[in-house]
Amino acid sequence: MRTRTRATSLLVLWAWTWHIVLTSSGETRANPFLPLRILGQTSLPTTGNRYVLTSMTTWPDAHALALEMGGWLWAVNDAREMNAVIDAFLPIIVDYGWNFVSPPGFGFVGPEDIDIYIGLTDSDLYGAVEGTWQWTNGDPVTFVNWAGGEPNNSGGAPGEDFAEIWSLRSSRTWNDDNDRDSGLDGLPPGSPARLPGSGNVAIIELPPIPPPLRLQINPETGYARLLSIEPTVTNLHSYAVSVAEGGLSPGDWRASNLAARGVDAPSGSSSPGDRWEVVQASDGLLFEAFLLGKSAISPNGSVTLGKILEPFQASNPPAIRFEFASSNARNPSPFLIADAPIDFVTFETPPLFAADFNGDDRVDGADFVRWNAGFGRAVGAVRTQGDANGDGAVDGRDLLAWQRAWNSGVFAAASATAVPEPLLSAWLCGAACLLGMRRKNVVRRVG
Repeated sequence: MRTRTRATSLLVLWAWTWHIVLTSSGETRANPFLPLRILGQTSLPTTGNRYVLTSMTTWPDAHALALEMGGWLWAVNDAREMNAVIDAFLPIIVDYGWNFVSPPGFGFVGPEDIDIYIGLTDSDLYGAVEGTWQWTNGDPVTFVNWAGGEPNNSGGAPGEDFAEIWSLRSSRTWNDDNDRDSGLDGLPPGSPARLPGSGNVAIIELPPIPPPLRLQINPETGYARLLSIEPTVTNLHSYAVSVAEGGLSPGDWRASNLAARGVDAPSGSSSPGDRWEVVQASDGLLFEAFLLGKSAISPNGSVTLGKILEPFQASNPPAIRFEFASSNARNPSPFLIADAPIDFVTFETPPLFAADFNGDDRVDGADFVRWNAGFGRAVGAVRTQGDANGDGAVDGRDLLAWQRAWNSGVFAAASATAVPEPLLSAWLCGAACLLGMRRKNVVRRVG
């Protein structure tokens, strides 16, 4: 039976919508007309391996990219694996075909014209013998799905030495194709005519990634954090916590997650993708992603994700699934890791907001009351007395820190604030006037 997992759905959102680019110098590779990109990524629990879908390419270019990534062109070992991977990528391929804009000299390409290159070859350029097909990764050839009359080595010199999967919506049979990257007919390297006329994409297979992060959930508080088990820095790009039967706390999470706390957000910028953003928040799924950046987690370090649940009995934890996309020195390309490890343990949650003066994990009117009570203390003040910046004084800079957090919405909208809104506005005006008067007094003293 062909099914599409939650991990695949999240991955499609992550990889296709945001067009992850592998090359550090931009999208361009050998062919300037059709830059090689990563369109999607998925993984299979049955094989433990990861699968990467490329944009339109030649077989040699795809093979070179596979080696560069530490993998190989897809070695298809049985029909179940073939169907599961193609099912995961078919919506992306169809969308790619409908939106593909042909460059000059390249024919029309639609969804039905796209085939998939795999790692089966009989080319002597890649260690094979003509007529004896083998996988580039050395796996034994235990499964093939050739179409009737294939492979037939037609197409003229230099023959057809590379396997592709066609009829993706139906039979998914295989065909042998030729090497359009060999400079046939004296075509220049940049000519799109050197690419397969039907518009081939490729699938690269990669070995499993040991999860560099663990999700820890405190049963006593419902707070979650990510703990690094990697000896190098791990960059977090997205994460998702899901429970099939529901029971998560989206309101509390929205008030305490990475987006709410402004973690790694650039100051003065509100452009989409340059900070952590909520993709989905429901009682069944909490999903947060950093489109154009990441948060670095130091070796053996941790980052608090916020409150995701109400407290529960450690002996009867909810059936939670956790998946995340990360990168590090060993795996520079962001890749989603599904069914990552989860621990239910107690741990101390550090203060999430500098302006949370009363320690209730949100910034609201009650914290303003704390600041107001401590205002004017010049030395020895602590956070619970209204000192947000840790300089020992409670002054206007701490009020500004509170105001920035309050304006960003890090309080839970459903919870009652300790200060009625009109009264709070009046206090803010009064505080601003008071701060202005004190500045004038300071100027007089100095002058």
